[in-house]
Amino acid sequence: MSARESDLLRLQVIVDCIDDARETIGAFDLGIDNYVTPDGILDNTCRRSTDMLMLQLCEEAREATNETRCGAKGIPWTSIAEARNCLVHSYGSVDAAAVWGIIENDLTELRDACVSCIAEIEDGTYASQFGSRTKGRKATEHRSGQGH
Repeated sequence: MSARESDLLRLQVIVDCIDDARETIGAFDLGIDNYVTPDGILDNTCRRSTDMLMLQLCEEAREATNETRCGAKGIPWTSIAEARNCLVHSYGSVDAAAVWGIIENDLTELRDACVSCIAEIEDGTYASQFGSRTKGRKATEHRSGQGH
């Protein structure tokens, strides 16, 4: 699998994680109050499930290639990596209000950016951003006799 195909899958997993988190929150009728201070096993289970989806989203973003990171400037790669580090290394002391803030304020924009990037990769416009310099250089070298 090429790096571009791999990144396409990663972006789709990010979108799926966002959709799953929204669906989970909606199914459990979770709000900031019962997310930050879970009231019972259902709230706690929903929060943990949502946290795991956020962690998976962050892991997928962390594994994206530099090519995709440079091309998809609408995605806050550094912020996602920082959120991942907090989720992974806080060991039970994750700031639930901060995670809820990300869910409420940032996931729609992130999802839109990922969907846009997926569409560009699938229709080829994204690939041309990276291939044009190389193709142009090779064509110039070939015409001038420098190419193979």
